[in-house]
Amino acid sequence: MRSLTLRSGGWRPPSSLIALTAWAVSLAVPGAQQEPLAHVTARASAYVAEFERTFATLVAEERYDQSFTNPAVDLADPDRNKKALSNLSRSRRLRSSFMLVLVPGRGFTPFRDVFEVDGKPVHDRDDRLRSLFVKPSASSLEQAQRITDESARYNVSDVERTINVPLFALLFLHPTNVSHFSFSKGGEETVSGRRLWAVDFRETVLPTIVRGEDGKNVLSRGRFWIEPESGAVYQTRHELSERGQATITVRYAEQQALSILVPARMEEVYRGLRDSMVLRGTATYENYERVGVSTEVQIAKPPVKPPG
Repeated sequence: MRSLTLRSGGWRPPSSLIALTAWAVSLAVPGAQQEPLAHVTARASAYVAEFERTFATLVAEERYDQSFTNPAVDLADPDRNKKALSNLSRSRRLRSSFMLVLVPGRGFTPFRDVFEVDGKPVHDRDDRLRSLFVKPSASSLEQAQRITDESARYNVSDVERTINVPLFALLFLHPTNVSHFSFSKGGEETVSGRRLWAVDFRETVLPTIVRGEDGKNVLSRGRFWIEPESGAVYQTRHELSERGQATITVRYAEQQALSILVPARMEEVYRGLRDSMVLRGTATYENYERVGVSTEVQIAKPPVKPPG
C-alpha cells in the first residue's frame, strides 16, 4: 500500500482563479448575518496579508513531538504483520527553525529547517541550506517544491505531508484565496478577555489548495477564531477527510516585544488514514527574533543555450 499524501497544491492558486471583492465574500453569508460577517471576513483577510509581511522578518524555534501508532496490527500473527508490527509505535522529537520564505512566483512559503532529531544534531544542515538557497535550479517552481519537500523530510511515519505548519490555515483567509471559501458564523467566545467570533469555513472552488495522492482534490474545512473589530486571528482549526480524518489546531499568543500575534502551539491528529493508524503531533514555538537579512530566496535563471 502506498503511503498517504497530504500536500499543499501550491501556496497560492493561479491568479486566473482569483476574484476577491467584498461582494464575492458576502455571497457566502446568508440572511441577516450577511453584512457583518462579510466585514469581519474582509478585515481578517487584510489582517492575514499584513501578518504575512510582518512574520516574514521573524524566525522562531520550534519543538515538535510526533508519535505514530497502529492499533489495528494483529499481535497474535507477527509473521503476517511483520512490516506493520515494525511500525506499531514510533515517536520523534524535532527542533527546528521556523520561518516564512519569499519564493518568487510562489509567494511566502513556510519553511522548517530541522537542526536536531531526537537530541542529535543534523550533520548535513549546512549542505542542505547550500543546496536550497545557493545552487541555481531550472525554475522557481522546482526550487519552491524542493523547499517544501525539505520541510517534510523528518516527519515520523510514511504519511507524507507538508500541511503540518502552523500558518497553513491562514492561507485560506489570504486575499488571493478567501473567495474560494464559504463562511458562516458559529457563535462567539471569550478568550483571554477578548470577544472572538467563531467563523466556520468550507472550501468551494476546484482545484483545492490541499492535494492527496496523484494530485487528488481534498476539500478543506474548519474554523477561525477572529476578533471582529481588528480581524486578528487567535486560533485556527483545519480539518480534512482523505481516507480518514485529519485535524490541525493552532493557537496564537501576543508577543508584546514584537507587536504581533504569533503561533504558540500546534496540535495535529490523523485518525484512520491507513490501517486504522493514529498520528499525533504537538509543536510549540518560542524564542522569536527578527532577522537582519532578507528571507527572500534568490533563484538564478538557467543559462540560455545558444541556437544550433
